[in-house]
This record gives sequence, structure tokens and C-alpha cells, in this order.
Amino acid sequence: MKSRITALRSAAAVAVAVLMTAPGVGSAGAAPAGGPDTKAVTYQGHVFQVPSSWTVVDLAADPQACVRFDQHAVYLGHPGDQQVCPPRLIGRTEALLVEPAAAAAPDREGSNPVAHTIRANDGVVAVTGTYDTDQALVRRIITGAGLVPAPQRQPAPTPAPAGSGSRTPVAPRSSAAQAAPADSASADSARAAAPAAAPAAAAAIPASATNYTGKGFDACTAPSGAAMNAWMASSPYRAVGIYIGGSKRACAQPNLTASWVQQQQSAGWAFMPLYVGVQASKIVAPATEGANAAADAAAQAQNLGFSPGAVLYYDMEAYTTPQYTGAVLAFLTAWTNELHAWGYNSGVYSSSSSGIKDLVANAGNSAYTMPDAVFSANWNGREDTEDPWIPAGYWSNHQRAHQYASPAAPETWGGYSIGIDQDYLDIQLNGAPPSQSSGMFLGVRQSSGNWPGFNPLTGGAGIFRGSEVAIAGLPGGSSQELGIGLDGLLYHGTRAANGGWGGFAALPGNGTPTMAARRAAIAGLPDGSSQVAVVGGDGNAYHKTRFANGSWSGFGAVQGPYGGSVFPAQRAAIAGLPDGSSQLVVTRG
Repeated sequence: MKSRITALRSAAAVAVAVLMTAPGVGSAGAAPAGGPDTKAVTYQGHVFQVPSSWTVVDLAADPQACVRFDQHAVYLGHPGDQQVCPPRLIGRTEALLVEPAAAAAPDREGSNPVAHTIRANDGVVAVTGTYDTDQALVRRIITGAGLVPAPQRQPAPTPAPAGSGSRTPVAPRSSAAQAAPADSASADSARAAAPAAAPAAAAAIPASATNYTGKGFDACTAPSGAAMNAWMASSPYRAVGIYIGGSKRACAQPNLTASWVQQQQSAGWAFMPLYVGVQASKIVAPATEGANAAADAAAQAQNLGFSPGAVLYYDMEAYTTPQYTGAVLAFLTAWTNELHAWGYNSGVYSSSSSGIKDLVANAGNSAYTMPDAVFSANWNGREDTEDPWIPAGYWSNHQRAHQYASPAAPETWGGYSIGIDQDYLDIQLNGAPPSQSSGMFLGVRQSSGNWPGFNPLTGGAGIFRGSEVAIAGLPGGSSQELGIGLDGLLYHGTRAANGGWGGFAALPGNGTPTMAARRAAIAGLPDGSSQVAVVGGDGNAYHKTRFANGSWSGFGAVQGPYGGSVFPAQRAAIAGLPDGSSQLVVTRG
């Protein structure tokens, strides 16, 4: 899980020569040439032109081979259920897993730009391509084999209302941090595609399944059910760390399905769901990347059946301080805020001397939101949650886990050997986290009466969160939305008739760069224009017109009765009429 291992397993144990012919694996000599620096690998009638330096691994010949996405390779066949993987792998590069479609796990996410994954399935083969910086190469290999990649998207979990929980936070959560302006990035991992409709929910695993006090372990790939049963019967461990996703998840996860999680939970196992994404030195846009990672982690957790209230851990490996401190803390703040919007508790795994140290040092800083639990890597051999880097009063209410050792050799129980890191947990979080505000979600009721589900409306970084919402439909099938953000400013966004979302933008005020507001209302008119009425931050009513061509009039104060120049107001509502007029109703302030 931790310090990266880059050495390949020996060629004799792992690599299959390209000229070898195995069932379903064709000879490279029978495939058309792809160029001087490529070689052709055939499988189930498909020809993949890959760089000549890539290793080819025949999983039928070596079913225990570790399918690693941190090295350039092509894996042919379905991964074995008991892969022999070292525990400390992290990272992702350009690689390919090509397996029979019938053996592949159901694809619940499609291609995922946040996790740097491209998927394709034609009913004969199922392909998982991963990448670091060269997405185009992997896409070209897949399309060159006659396969169509699934659309790129970030799956959106079904939102669940956040409840309240009893815990001891180390510092108040910061609304200023949640409302931080979006930063920009050119990397495709910095900004995900528009979330798609939520996938069908898996069998519910109670939030308490991530609570446990005692010994646990984490492994690069989820062990087989047989291994888990053997370890439950004979080992001292009762909690297992599983990698649920992320752009730096190095190992394939053929066993990690909703049914596997359900079976292990029924057998008595607790879980540490880990998400390993962008690392400190590669953070470009902290707020956006942190929010995207959290939304993807929540989707993966829901796919596996974890109910809101479960704690999800971000794996932030050791980094240089203070060089990356600011970026990491901003990233983890967005991670926590976004998980809370989905109803999940936030955890952070990191080295005691870097990530944990920085969280401790900034626990009282209102610019950052602290996680609900910490998982410290400090290989001192002590089977407890005490850590000299963490003061006694911090995360003290059953909010700690400790990775205390990382044995060099696999550990064996009940005849099954697994490469692990050793952990001790004291995690007892009660229910979903308290939330400062609700995210904004848009649902469409079709003319047939069906509800396909709700999707989040994004603004800045992640879900737009605020205190007021309003919506108006227009004749062409588009709609316009208003929201008052956590910063108290008025935002406007447009949803096109085809479902495309333009995002939120702050509206200018009455002689001010932005409009502070307490209440907001909007009405659409037959000519495609809309009328906006708000109660401003000063407590007065204001009106603004958005014309059909997208331009705006300026905000103007609504005159009060008896000749008053302003109308003090508490609430406002507005309606558009067929003749192009509108009517405004306000309650007097």
C-alpha cells in the first residue's frame, strides 16, 4: 500500500513470450504489423498493437500472477482469485487487461477519467485499460482492436440525506473552505465529465461495517472468499482494507464485488475502504481534484453496497513537507466536504510524518476541514492507535486507525498466504456526518411520469452547495437555475434541452461585482427570456431580466409602496405570464 515497488516479478514467473500460443492467445506472427516499435498480441480474435517493450502475461498459464497496473503490460485472461501481490504497490501507468466477457465482473461505471480507466466490451472480450499520462495511447490500442470504449464519465452515487453523528471533531468545519473558488487545471484528472445517472444500488452494507476495534490488515488486491474464510477461522485479524478505486490503484480487483463484500460482512469482517488517487506532487487543482475523487469514491462505495455513514479513507502517501502541505490540505478539505455532501464519513490515510503531521498542525485552522477519522502509517510495531505525532485529544473519540507494520514476507493462515500491511483500528463512528449544507440536485420527471433519478448540479468544485434554490422552465425545453452559495452570493446556471449543464456563474449585483442575496426566485417567459427576483443581502428586493439571447439587464431595486425607492423584503416569488408580463410577490421586511 505504501512505498512504491517498481521491480517486475521475474520473467520466468510472470511473462509469457509473445510467440507463445495458449488457448485463446494467438501468435504475434499471425497478427498484422503495427509499426517498428509495436508488437501484435491477439486474443479471442482481437489484435492489440502494443509497444514492443510491454510484457505479455498469460493468466491461464499463471493464474496467481499479480495483475498490476503500475507497470506496462498486457494481461490476457481472467485474473485468478488468489493473486500473489505484494502489499505496498501504488501507482498507475499504461496497461491492458483483456479477458473473456463472460468472466468479467459487471461494469458499473464505464470509462472513468477520475480513475484513469478506459473500458470496452463487445460481448466477446472485456478490456480494462489504465493510463497515467498517455490516455491517447491506450484508447488507440483499444480502438485499433475493433473495440469501442465506453463513454467517459464519473458515475454519480445516489444522494442520501446526511444525518447527525456523535464524534469528537478536532476543529469546527469551515464553510469558507467549502465555498472556495474553483481553480483551473489542464490535466484531465482535474475535472471530471458530467456525472451520469446513478447506478442501481447494491445490497446495503450497514455503516457500522467500517467500525471495529482490534487488528486488521490491508492487501493490494481483495483476497478470495476461501482465503477470507480461512483467515477468519485462524488469524487474529477481523478487519480488512480494500482498495475501492482511484487513479493510483495498482492492482486489479477481480474479487471485489458487492456480493464479495456482502459475504465477508456476513462472515464477521469489518472494512477499511481505501481510495488511492492523485498524490501530493501531482496535485494541480486541489479543490476540484479532491471533490472529484470524493464523488468517485462515494460512487464506488455505493456500487459495493456501503451505506452512507460508512467511513471512506483517502490514501495520501508520504510527501515532502512543507513543499506540498498547502495543496494536500486543500485537496483533503475538498475530499471531506464532498464526502459529507454524499453522506459518507471522511477518513485520511497518510504517513505520520507528512499527511498526519500536517493535519495535526492545522486542526485549528478554519480554512481547512478536518476528516472524521485518521489512519496513520507509523511502522513502530505497536498494536494500538497511539501515535507521538497525534496529540491525545485529537481524533480521540474512537476515530483512529494505525498501520503499525509491513512485513516483507506474505503472512499465512489456514493455508493461504497474503502479502499484507498490519493495522490496528479503533473506529466507532455513529451514523452519517453532520453536513453544513445540502448539495443541489436536479431530477427530471419525464412526460411518461418516470423519474430516471437525480444528478448533482456542479459549481466551482464538486456539487454546488448553498442555502436557496429556484428553477424556471423555458419554451424550448431548457431550464434556468438559481442558487445562493455558501458565500452568500447569487449564482445562475442553464440546463440545455439536451440535458447539457452549463455550470453556475455568479451574477453581478446592483453596482457591485457580485450579488449578495438571501432569497431568490426566477420565472420563464414565452419569448425565452426569464425574470429574476431576489432579496438582497441588504434586505431589499431587486429585479433582473435575462433576455432570450443570453444577455442580462442590470439589477434594479424594486420600488416600495408609497413612493419608497426600495422595498424591504423577507421573501420573493415571481411568475411569468403568456403576454410577456410577470408578477412579483414579496413579503414585507
